[in-house]
Amino acid sequence: MFKHPSGYEVEAKEDCIWTGLAKLYPIWPRGIGVAEVFPDLMRVIDDLKLLQQNGLIELRCVEPGDFGVNGNALNRLEQTWGGYFTTPYHTIELV
Repeated sequence: MFKHPSGYEVEAKEDCIWTGLAKLYPIWPRGIGVAEVFPDLMRVIDDLKLLQQNGLIELRCVEPGDFGVNGNALNRLEQTWGGYFTTPYHTIELV
């Protein structure tokens, strides 16, 4: 079982899914290339779509953290109004 920070749990029944999630778990919220995580992509594509649809993984083209954090107008408003800001990984950080 893998537990998402939201509290949802994912049971990986196939070794290829378990191995891939085990690679992602310690680096969350960062990511790595899908081919590096799942070498046989066609074997797991339906599972990845299901995990994405349920918000348990995020499939993206680039790493949002590579473009800096806390610098945009929305982040400044969040900090002013609520004492927090939303990171590029869609997580909340308290100020």
